[in-house]
Amino acid sequence: MQAIWKAWVFLKLGLLTDISYKLSFAFQVVDILLGIAAFYFLARLLGERTPQGYASFPFILVGMAVNGYMTTSMVCFAQGIRGDQLMGTLKAMLATRTSPLALILLSSLYPLVRATVDAGLYLLGGMLFGLSLGQANIPAALLFFLISLIAFSSSCAPLFSSPLISVAIVYGSHVGSRSSPERWPPSPIARSSDV
Repeated sequence: MQAIWKAWVFLKLGLLTDISYKLSFAFQVVDILLGIAAFYFLARLLGERTPQGYASFPFILVGMAVNGYMTTSMVCFAQGIRGDQLMGTLKAMLATRTSPLALILLSSLYPLVRATVDAGLYLLGGMLFGLSLGQANIPAALLFFLISLIAFSSSCAPLFSSPLISVAIVYGSHVGSRSSPERWPPSPIARSSDV
């Protein structure tokens, strides 16, 4: 129950931060809609020439929606922690009972939810321009999407994940008595200044 409450707090914080920049929020929605219109007219310009036998408009539109989501999953872990570090709230959050892994995952929750909404806007906007998902294999697409998301965010293999490695470096530089960056990672051999 406490994990759900913490997830809600992080979602609410991200939403309030996002909405506080009203013009930016509106421009992002307009950007999606203008992008859909541009891709629609580009697809009409291409006509019968189709990439790999697929219709141009659905191919481009689904690609843009998935690309936005995957880009978000690649950068949200590091950007979430870096944003907290710049605002000066990282040390305060690390002083709570919440585990560092939970902080990393929860700080990336809102960007992933927002990317899901953006992908949904791409698909809904595409439907306004005639996109048909009637022949789509939704279960296979969701499975492929989930596997791709795991691969892009690399949350299953944190040792091989550059976003999570960078978060670990930022976290490691703020934990313990040796919190200054020049003392991290700690050396097994003590320096003369440490003795």
